[in-house]
Amino acid sequence: YLAQRVERFRSAPGLEVRFNTEVSVEMLPAGQFDVVVLATGARPKGLAVEGSDRPHVLAAVALLQDPARADAARRVVVVGGGEVGCEVAHFLAYEKGKAVTVIEMLPHLMAASCTANRGYLIHYLEARGVQLWNCARLTAIGAHAVTVVRNVSPTVPSPYATWSPVIPENVVNPLARPMRIEEKEVVLPADLVVVAVGMAPDDALYQACLRARVAPAIHNIGDAFAPASILEATRMGELVGRAV
Repeated sequence: YLAQRVERFRSAPGLEVRFNTEVSVEMLPAGQFDVVVLATGARPKGLAVEGSDRPHVLAAVALLQDPARADAARRVVVVGGGEVGCEVAHFLAYEKGKAVTVIEMLPHLMAASCTANRGYLIHYLEARGVQLWNCARLTAIGAHAVTVVRNVSPTVPSPYATWSPVIPENVVNPLARPMRIEEKEVVLPADLVVVAVGMAPDDALYQACLRARVAPAIHNIGDAFAPASILEATRMGELVGRAV
């Protein structure tokens, strides 16, 4: 919808659209702009573990942009059990036919998600045989396997249990039983490692524009300000657009 609106008004006076143009700080002062709005998005967070720079390790965004990168893999480990990690696992298991394991450090997968959506997705992952490992952390990535330290205590909640909502961290549940720590190191075969541990603001251009003072008013919006949903991004864009 937004792309069609932009295309519709491209011929209107005062609107210029340039595609395939990389913006640099040096080119902005020449435009003598009164206001510069940066919406440069976010970048995937990486892993600070041994082997994270291996060629078969890639961000979830990179995989979704080029799904063919998973074609040669048979066993895939997805690091991060949030919404993106679980949706990528669903895609790999159902559409690519891969054997998938999801590794999540927290006790619950998709802890911040809607209970109904979370339940359905976990149900589908279980039905397809996707292994869900909660309370587990990746410690090393090898050529054909990963090393994971996993809490194997029976007090760890089942990652497949979806009949009760996940209580927020700031709410104390007096009925919750304490979780004991019984960690075990496990070596898990993996031909491909997909990293889905969140996004970080890509605000390098914004910071450079501030230092160079390219315009009297400089705004940083969208995921470049703070990774969020498309609702927050479009709302922020509208508010800034109306303000200028």
